[in-house]
Amino acid sequence: MNCKTCVSFDENNTELDESIQVFKNGIEHIKLSCSNCGSFVGWKPQNKPLVMPFGKYKGFKLENIPRFYLLYLLENATINKNLRKRINNFLDKIK
Repeated sequence: MNCKTCVSFDENNTELDESIQVFKNGIEHIKLSCSNCGSFVGWKPQNKPLVMPFGKYKGFKLENIPRFYLLYLLENATINKNLRKRINNFLDKIK
């Protein structure tokens, strides 16, 4: 990943510092920062199962939520594009 502030780059991510950030909803993410200037670079991808962050099925993994509810969310709810993408990808896998 590139640091846009000091323009350093390292393909092996040895120039990045990792720290755990816990959001208000309790989900932990790994924050990547440039070790040269300390600027935020991005979030480290994680392969944790998605847990519904709100609604009737808050705290449930996608595979434990009825398909009709996920389809309803996609068509009727205002959800962020990351959650929309994860739900679409999940639904494509289970077809």
